[in-house]
Amino acid sequence: MYRLAVHPGHRRQGIATALLEAAERRLTELGGRRGDAMVLERNEPAQHAWSAAGYAREPQWRRWTKPLLRPREQVGRRNAAPPVHAAYKSRPAPSAPLPS
Repeated sequence: MYRLAVHPGHRRQGIATALLEAAERRLTELGGRRGDAMVLERNEPAQHAWSAAGYAREPQWRRWTKPLLRPREQVGRRNAAPPVHAAYKSRPAPSAPLPS
């Protein structure tokens, strides 16, 4: 699972819990052994939700990121990264529900 969000008007109805439980079941069926969640420090409601779902903060881990330049931004830059293939650009979320 890449992102879990519930529209504010539909929160506190168990939607996130149901989605997370279905994703965890599927991940386990596929041989997964650990679920990870990246949560912004300032997003306290999400931190509480993940904690309530059994997830725990691992303070030894930090997220490492690197902004990638678009091809037109690479003009004139040395050692610029190759352009991202169109297949890896953002894709729409699948519309089919996870099997239970």
